Amino acid sequence: MKTLCGMLAIATMFALSACGGMGMGGDGDGNGGGGYDASKAMIDHFKNSGVGPAVACHADPQEGQAWEFTSKTAAGESGSGWMCCKRDGNTAVLENDTGQGYVIAYQVDLTKPATANVVKAWIGKKNGTPEECKVNPPVEATGDAPPANYTTTTEDGSINLAGKDWACTITTTKGEGWESKSWIAKEGWFNCIVKMESAGMEMWLANVRTDCTPWLDWASMKTE
Repeated sequence: MKTLCGMLAIATMFALSACGGMGMGGDGDGNGGGGYDASKAMIDHFKNSGVGPAVACHADPQEGQAWEFTSKTAAGESGSGWMCCKRDGNTAVLENDTGQGYVIAYQVDLTKPATANVVKAWIGKKNGTPEECKVNPPVEATGDAPPANYTTTTEDGSINLAGKDWACTITTTKGEGWESKSWIAKEGWFNCIVKMESAGMEMWLANVRTDCTPWLDWASMKTE
């Protein structure tokens, strides 16, 4: 689990650097200037291209559990988060509020390997109707991996966030002209990342909840 979280920390860092943090500006609902609906564009993108086959999840997610984050960039602050909106035996539905006006939901099989645990997925505007999108299969590695153009070091530490002290593994990743740092909680939820700093972006755990309600309107889904 910790190895996967460390890999996710690096992947998340690259993703955040590419999009400028969890939010992308606009009016906070995923709308850019000039009437451009960025959240709809992203929803259409994921419906066409699909989502990945894996999300990090703690061993025993419970309905209502949520981690809510604040991100700060040069463009301002935005919110994002992860929550468990449903638990049924060995299956859980996790919602990811991306902070860009849309939410991706993943149905996770808790008995499957963490590298291929997503069996179904949906996407929709926040507080809107979810629409199913495809789940892409795992990509099998072929040949030798190219040499990494960055270095990673780890150390033990702690940090106080959301009113709690978290024992963490602090991972520092350095490449040519850039550096990122992530704090991965040793006892946490979802991907266990409680703080991240990279390329002028800072993201931290702002709130821990056990009473969160879904960010998608599941009741509005059409049934066959």
